[in-house]
Amino acid sequence: MTGPVPVPVPGSVPAPRPLYLHADAVGEPVFGVFHDVADADAAVLFLPPFGYDDVCAYRGLRMWALALSAQGVASLRIDLPGAGDSGGGPRDPGRAPSWPQAVAAAATWLRAETAARQVVAIGLGLGGLVAGQAVVEGADIDDLVLWGAPSRGKALVRELRAFARLGITEADTFAWDETMPPLPDGSLESGGFLLSPETVAWLQGLDLAAAPWPDAQRRHVLLLGREGISVDAKLQRALTEAGVAVAAADGPGYTELMDEPHRSLAPEETFAIVREWLAQTRDATPGGATDASAVTVPAATETATLTVDGATVHEAPIAIDAPGHGGALFGIVATPAPTGELAPLTVVFLNVGAERRIGANRMWVEAARRWAARGVPSVRLDLIGIGEGGGPATPWNGEYALYDDALVAQVEIALDALPGYGLAPRFLLIGMCSGAYWAFARARQDPRIVALELLNTRMLLFDETRGSAAEVRHLRRLSGREVWRDVLAGKLTWARVQRMLRAIAVMVARAPQLLVDRLRAKSGGGDPLDLALDTLRDQGTAVSLRFTDGEPLQEELARSGHLARLARWPNVAVRPLPGPADAHTLQVVRMQPAVHRALDTFLAEQLART
Repeated sequence: MTGPVPVPVPGSVPAPRPLYLHADAVGEPVFGVFHDVADADAAVLFLPPFGYDDVCAYRGLRMWALALSAQGVASLRIDLPGAGDSGGGPRDPGRAPSWPQAVAAAATWLRAETAARQVVAIGLGLGGLVAGQAVVEGADIDDLVLWGAPSRGKALVRELRAFARLGITEADTFAWDETMPPLPDGSLESGGFLLSPETVAWLQGLDLAAAPWPDAQRRHVLLLGREGISVDAKLQRALTEAGVAVAAADGPGYTELMDEPHRSLAPEETFAIVREWLAQTRDATPGGATDASAVTVPAATETATLTVDGATVHEAPIAIDAPGHGGALFGIVATPAPTGELAPLTVVFLNVGAERRIGANRMWVEAARRWAARGVPSVRLDLIGIGEGGGPATPWNGEYALYDDALVAQVEIALDALPGYGLAPRFLLIGMCSGAYWAFARARQDPRIVALELLNTRMLLFDETRGSAAEVRHLRRLSGREVWRDVLAGKLTWARVQRMLRAIAVMVARAPQLLVDRLRAKSGGGDPLDLALDTLRDQGTAVSLRFTDGEPLQEELARSGHLARLARWPNVAVRPLPGPADAHTLQVVRMQPAVHRALDTFLAEQLART
């Protein structure tokens, strides 16, 4: 196995600083990461795309901010309200109008903090649309870079709906029960993330090309296309006619940036295009669209206080040194506030693959805050090379790079450090996919881990053929005609087909070694998984394995006889995750509340046990 591929990052730039901005107009803390530069003449405000695109692009935008720091440009990356680590949720009333207000507050703070003459907003997709609307509403932003941003919100809504159809599973034919009601009419879910009917209506009413742009003659806008998709011609024409100095270019690397997080690539070519444009516009920017004495600068704090279910929750970012691993781990600790008497258990949320600490579909944020409101502290972790963790950028080199032993060792480093923050030294680890693998691997060596909640893990012990074998068996059950029929009907996604093809390649390559391993097992000391489960039983670690229908490991456990022999391990429970098949990352919004209820039940069981 190999780790992440290093991408050079200048070592002389200051470390990124996490913070929360507080503006009365927004009402909720806005999480951001500030990249400071001494005597910066220009500062950039990064605004992310929506939903899963934000998840994919996160690490690449972080690398962009670090690259700007090395060039003497300060920057601030924020999560929009109701997204990422910012306060609120997508269903909150007034959610969408708070976005341009948050952008305006962030721009005001960034100029005041850096004293930069030029403040530029770089927005991707939804972020670009919101950046433009913030300028229309009077935000203190001089210039804009809009990458893949349409002029009209209707176009963005159409694109998100099309993306949702590409990721379709069996949700339309699944037998939903009354505990999982349908979403309200007018909602839009895409890639596991939700836009409420109110937000959809707000977006559909946006038209940057038809809006009056204040101080148009003093502004510069760079419009960037995406591979094969030109810039919005209507927006380009409208801005030019209004007197804005408009430049347009292709934006190479957009598709690679929006690839799955473990494959996402930083768009170096677009970095260079924007760097050159910034240099050209900096001297031509008069600076400061707003009288500084007439605005209120938002407060910036190192921690945040949130109201969740009527209770007060405190959140604080932490950094944990990881000597020998190329950087520091990053985490956000959520506790009840005032702290009072904490539960005798600390919940640790691990990364879902290479996705940052918010978890699949932001579910870790929702669970952490809900549990903190009930007195249970938690930490949402980023390991090295993921999210805000130190070290190299993505991509991860190799299909199984996220199963590297170094990542398991980093979990140990985190657990060793958490009691120093006043947290209980008994842990419940929650992991999905490769995060579940790290949790299981660490728990076998660490009796401080009293419980594991493992969701849709692909393997418990490292064996690159386990998942592959299950995929190949599934393919054997289908004729060629059935495969195409299921693909066209949406029952078998292209991602699943690709996994099957990769599985065939793995099984062919590993066939000789498999025969050797099986002969060794027959003559050795027993099945390795049996021994691992025995260890967890003997140390009293509760193990909850949950699977959506059709998960390869569940099929493998049934085939190997482990499910039939669960009486040997009374500490282990194998349960279904409610929802349709092929929802590996729980990307059907309708099923997510039921999953939260299942997690709540397991936590309550463990609190009673401890």
